[in-house]
Amino acid sequence: MCIRDRNIANSKIEVEGLASICEMLYANTKLKILDLSGNEIGIEGSKAIAKMLEANSALVQLNLGLNEINSEGFKVISEVLRDNRTLAVLNLSGNLLNAEDAKMASGMLKANKSLTKLDLSNNNLRDEGVDIVLEALKVNKKLKVLLLEENGIRDKDFKINCEALEVNRSLAELDISSAKVKFSTRSKSNPKVKIIY
Repeated sequence: MCIRDRNIANSKIEVEGLASICEMLYANTKLKILDLSGNEIGIEGSKAIAKMLEANSALVQLNLGLNEINSEGFKVISEVLRDNRTLAVLNLSGNLLNAEDAKMASGMLKANKSLTKLDLSNNNLRDEGVDIVLEALKVNKKLKVLLLEENGIRDKDFKINCEALEVNRSLAELDISSAKVKFSTRSKSNPKVKIIY
């Protein structure tokens, strides 16, 4: 029997323990789904995960939600994910990411060819960061679901980047709920995209 799914959520894993788990996954060919959410792994844990993602070629789903990853940790993870060709689902919700981090997320999405679902909800991307992430959709042709709800969109006149939605033909769902959004009158968004707001 081989284990294909491992849930280590909310386990209060120390950095050393996480590093050991990641080292075991370097040559993994069986484990497909890994949930490390709620472990407050921080920067050092992010580095261990990035190193594992660089070596691992089997993992397709990774939950890193609620881990206090912040900018420095996200930088190392996003750089590795530019070249990753197996990870399809990534949850980075609730990780203190901001508008500057959105630039790294955008760069990652422009280069990555495997992600089909990305959860950046419950961060602090704000209006500018959400727009930067959406801009990547002009280039990305794989992403099907993008979750951006609860990201501190404050401008009551915030307009969705309809141009990006028109160009992109892969996205099926965009969640920006909790935002008061207006659609640009000069652009009609892609009718194939389900927008939750």
